Amino acid sequence: MENAKLFFKPSIWITAEHAADMLGISIEKANQLLSRPDTSELLKRAMHEAIQTALRSVLQEMERIPHETVPVRVDCAVALPPLPTAHIFTQEF
Repeated sequence: MENAKLFFKPSIWITAEHAADMLGISIEKANQLLSRPDTSELLKRAMHEAIQTALRSVLQEMERIPHETVPVRVDCAVALPPLPTAHIFTQEF
């Protein structure tokens, strides 16, 4: 019986200060970049593509290593590490 559900919707915040530092530009220019209407969608797509590329690469590398057959299905869960280039906050809805 379910008494409660937890909806976890993390958000990744990229600050103008971080963008300015990363790109070597002024905070004003970073503010302009992050204010564009398509910024959120571009960053979302970039993160998705980066994760998919990294996972594909790791799985292909793992496939090259001989392994033994396992009798049952085994999924793998990995805790996300802190992101060094972004600040992560939870957002309540």
